Amino acid sequence: MKFERWAFLTDLHVPFHHNKAVEFALAICKEISLTGLIIGGDLLDFYNLNHHAPLNPKIEDLRYEIDTGCGILKRIERDFSRCQRVFLIGNHEARLEKWVLRNCSALYNFVNLPDMLHLNEGGWKVVPYGPTQIYNIGAELYARHEPVAGGLHAAKNTAAKGKINLIFGHTHRLQVETDCNLISETFKTMSPGWLGDFDRYPEIFGYVKGPQPWTLGFAIVYIDRENGLFWENICHIKTTKSGRLYTNFNGKVYTA
Repeated sequence: MKFERWAFLTDLHVPFHHNKAVEFALAICKEISLTGLIIGGDLLDFYNLNHHAPLNPKIEDLRYEIDTGCGILKRIERDFSRCQRVFLIGNHEARLEKWVLRNCSALYNFVNLPDMLHLNEGGWKVVPYGPTQIYNIGAELYARHEPVAGGLHAAKNTAAKGKINLIFGHTHRLQVETDCNLISETFKTMSPGWLGDFDRYPEIFGYVKGPQPWTLGFAIVYIDRENGLFWENICHIKTTKSGRLYTNFNGKVYTA
């Protein structure tokens, strides 16, 4: 049985990313013979382009944000040069297009995310953001940035509504759920968490009311195309009070 191995890293929210967790996840991925790597959306935050928030250059420098995002992508292109690379545009990245259309529509064809991040030159397959966004990883497992249905139990609601095998980001939560249809076909939906830094940037992410359920993590999925099967390994990244990171992959404990 031959497996493909795909990494799914999502919701870094650069420049508000958890730098140590990102480095940790990429280091683990580098130990695996990956077939492909998917950025599941919201690599960038574009905080100052959000029409809900006032402009605050002190919080976010767009040039620094784009340069930092490009740096992460260049590292992936270098370290995973033989992998298929997929970039799902997320709702935060869609802020750029909306801002241009709202404030300077004449520049619509000149200011765009793929050009800013050099995605085409870097060999990335770009999947546009929107309600029909979908990428077929294989073995009837699909990926997109947002769940099909939201709420506190987004994975459960997506499985019930979408009747699709789906890995998604957006919620920043670690959830796995299964459902079935009338002919007993089963469907699995999963969200592996995020790679942002809630504790370091409370002024950015403090809109969450009460205890925040966001979880550091990423996923490795195994695809068996011959038999149409897949399995997932959700790598929950846990932090200690001293700042060390731990996760478990394939029965091995990793720390940094």
